[in-house]
Amino acid sequence: MNTRFGFDRINDVKPDETNAPAAPISKVDAAGERHGFVSREANERLFKREAQKEATVPLSIRPPLSVANRFITYCKDRRLSYWEGLAQLMDKAGV
Repeated sequence: MNTRFGFDRINDVKPDETNAPAAPISKVDAAGERHGFVSREANERLFKREAQKEATVPLSIRPPLSVANRFITYCKDRRLSYWEGLAQLMDKAGV
């Protein structure tokens, strides 16, 4: 092997042997926080509402802008989700 850069000694490199016990995770986390590191663990997902009691399906429509704006305003004024607004309008129409 090439001795010009000392690569012939590469096989002599060995990791240090250590028998020291690993530091508790809480101490490692505290040290990381002091140095500005943030956790990469996933945050707990919070849900705004209870889960639906029946199955749901995706529903996609492309209404004209004026119709979409009226529907969004209707739902916003009544603090309804879109599916609740749709259900309310269908109930009023007797559908």
